[in-house]
Amino acid sequence: MPDPALPVPHARQLRHNFRRVFKDPLGRPMTGSVVLKLVDSQQHGSNVYLAVAASIKLEDGVAAGKLTPGTYELSATLRSPDGEAVAYTDRFEVD
Repeated sequence: MPDPALPVPHARQLRHNFRRVFKDPLGRPMTGSVVLKLVDSQQHGSNVYLAVAASIKLEDGVAAGKLTPGTYELSATLRSPDGEAVAYTDRFEVD
């Protein structure tokens, strides 16, 4: 019998850690927010994850959360400690 603290061997992990750290050239944390959008809606069992935008506020320059598998678009509105505004975009895959 498997140890109850261990995951079931055949269960597929449906939530993966997401973490991005945003810093200026001097290594100081940026402020602002990140918007994540799942490109295509996904269904895993009875859960449906819709392709809508979700916002994450940066804490000490870090955006973090748990994501389901899929393709995501990331859009960040950032501000340096000196007050300079910058926009950042990315597209990435979560397996």
